[in-house]
Amino acid sequence: MIMTLIQTHSMTLNRQQLVSLLDVKESAFDHARAKLEDNHFPKRLPGILRWSRPAVIAWIKASGNLDMMNRILIGDPQEREDQDLPIPDIAADLAARYGGIEA
Repeated sequence: MIMTLIQTHSMTLNRQQLVSLLDVKESAFDHARAKLEDNHFPKRLPGILRWSRPAVIAWIKASGNLDMMNRILIGDPQEREDQDLPIPDIAADLAARYGGIEA
């Protein structure tokens, strides 16, 4: 079964989008950034000048509570223990789709 992810918006935020979402000025964000990050605000993604939209939204919804953020982003670990979720063979899938090799 092939599942397709339909993305209606970017999964990342640039600096202007971030401060707009937070409803603060860039200078206020710069001034508060270290304190925000001390309170589990998502750091900028490595290698790019962008932040994870889902992580920032989870931080806002959780009011900075790390456990709540994790539950928003990945769900309750105890609930997942009861589920046997299949892990796809990503390498075989990529080889089949792009390399012409049957998995």
